[in-house]
Amino acid sequence: CMQCKEAPIALSLYEELKDGFVCGKVTYNTLIDAFVRQGDTSKASEVYRDMALKNVSPDLITYSTLIKGHCASGDLEQGLQLLGLMQKRGIAPDSILFNSILDGCARKQMRSLTEQVLQDMEAAGVAPSNFTLSILVKLYGRCGDLEAAFGVIKTAPEKHGFKLNTQVYTCL
Repeated sequence: CMQCKEAPIALSLYEELKDGFVCGKVTYNTLIDAFVRQGDTSKASEVYRDMALKNVSPDLITYSTLIKGHCASGDLEQGLQLLGLMQKRGIAPDSILFNSILDGCARKQMRSLTEQVLQDMEAAGVAPSNFTLSILVKLYGRCGDLEAAFGVIKTAPEKHGFKLNTQVYTCL
């Protein structure tokens, strides 16, 4: 159903069958992704809870999908709570997950928190990318701090060994 972009059918089928059998991790992740894409983070969270009740361990994909959904919908607090829970379970965040959190912070113009998450990202050994820089440039622009925007595009590529791309320049 999901490959044919029939999410409502797949979700309906899940609702009917969820008490009768245990889904695998891939199925749960696919359902969570479908709900997130529909903007229904409460249903996605319900599937996440169903996973736990059926003793299916969430993985990085599970958390990344949920966190991205919560951050995109403006529920940064829930995204941060899930990040903490994920880390307590020994699952290390990757650049995609960090960028989702950074984007959520930047959308709310939470400069201090954005910079703290960036520090946490670097401390975890996850290097910022052009996508990360585009988030930071937009944040600094919204905050009216062009000096910081230009500063980050000058220092980060040199420090982390990559070249700026068009996306970052467009954000300037």
